[in-house]
Amino acid sequence: MNKLFKKTIAIFICLIFLISAVTISSATILKKEETTTSEENLPTETTSQVKEITVYRYGPDGIITPKKVIIKLEKDQNLGKAIAEKCDELMEGDTEMQSFFQGNNSSSYILKRISSYGRGLHLRFTIRIQLDKKIDLFPLLPPYFKTAIFVPIRFCKYTRDPGAYTRISGLDSRKNITQEYHGPHQILAVGFIGFTGWIGHTSILGFFIRTGFAGVTAFVTGKES
Repeated sequence: MNKLFKKTIAIFICLIFLISAVTISSATILKKEETTTSEENLPTETTSQVKEITVYRYGPDGIITPKKVIIKLEKDQNLGKAIAEKCDELMEGDTEMQSFFQGNNSSSYILKRISSYGRGLHLRFTIRIQLDKKIDLFPLLPPYFKTAIFVPIRFCKYTRDPGAYTRISGLDSRKNITQEYHGPHQILAVGFIGFTGWIGHTSILGFFIRTGFAGVTAFVTGKES
C-alpha cells in the first residue's frame, strides 16, 4: 500500500491545482441529528426484511451528516450491494452535490464516479497538505503565508471476499463504464465526496458483513488481490 499511496498523493497534488472543487478547505465536522443508527443495527445478509439504517453524507464543505434510509433486503441478497446502490441513489438526488459538480467546467474530465462494496477493511481518513508561500513585498511581516488543504480519502481492501465489486466510470452517467473489479481487490479514492455505509476511521463490522459506498472522487486507483 505504501508505494500505491505515495504515487496517488503525488498525482493528486498536481490535480489539486487544476480543480479546487474537490479539495476541502475546512476541517471535517460531524453534523449531529437527534438520533442515529450504529453499524450494529445493520441487517445480516441472510434476513428478508425492510430495515432502517444510517448512511453518512460527506459533503463538498467537509461536513459529515448522518441520514436514515430504508433498505429492502431480500433473502440472500448482497447487503453491500444494497447499501452501495442506496448511496448512489442519494448522491443522484442530492441537489447540492449535483450543482457543485456541474458548476466546475473541469469536473467532467477529472472527476470519477465510484460505487463499491465488499467485506474487509474499510478506512476513512483525511490528510493535511500544508502550503507555504514566501512573501517578499512586506519584509516586516511574517515571511510566509501558510494554508492547509484537507483531502478526504477512502481505502477499502476486500482481500477474501469473492462477492466484492467496484465500478468506476466518468462523471457523466451517459458515458460507458471505464473499469470494474470483481472479487478480492483494493480501492483507493482520493478527494471523495458522497455517501458511505460506515462511520469512523475503520469499520470493524465491515470485516464480517458487506458494506458499501458511492460518490465522486478526484482520483481513484484499484488493484486486484
